[in-house]
Amino acid sequence: MIRRQKHLYVGISLLLFVSLLYACASVPGETDGPMESSLRTLMKMEPIPELAPQEVVEIQLAALKANDQKDRGIELAYRFTSTRNKKLLADDIERFTEIIRRDSYAPMFEHIRYEMGPVDREDQMAAVAVMMNLTDGKTIGYIFILSRQNGGEYDDCWMTEGVVQVVEHESEVFEIPETQDV
Repeated sequence: MIRRQKHLYVGISLLLFVSLLYACASVPGETDGPMESSLRTLMKMEPIPELAPQEVVEIQLAALKANDQKDRGIELAYRFTSTRNKKLLADDIERFTEIIRRDSYAPMFEHIRYEMGPVDREDQMAAVAVMMNLTDGKTIGYIFILSRQNGGEYDDCWMTEGVVQVVEHESEVFEIPETQDV
């Protein structure tokens, strides 16, 4: 019974996520209605063990894209940040907000689309490469480093340890750098 409920929850979560991605792809200048609706849907999401590393990254990117004046998108991205990363930030969402708004991370708020590279996964660590197309025609790449949590409230959940900007080009060519063991 519990297993069936988990599968149902994952199925519903994925359905909501797909509808969120559709809403987030709205054309600039349209009303904010779909984005607000998408953000409300996103805010219900929590880290669960059934989410794969790339799904965690997709949730965080959708949340940042849908961020509002109350920074609820940033709040959701922070929710999927690892316990260790939160300790480095002194468990301070204001500090996280300041960091995420910096130049190297700011494109995550404004990207028009993104593509994920393959997930490089080893044991309890994963690296997810993401290429984003920006409104100015440039592309920018990031590598999200995730770990499977061990113990605590989010035991067995994939959460983000850190994000590194890896490349910026004016063309649409994106190369995923060779990864090293994390």
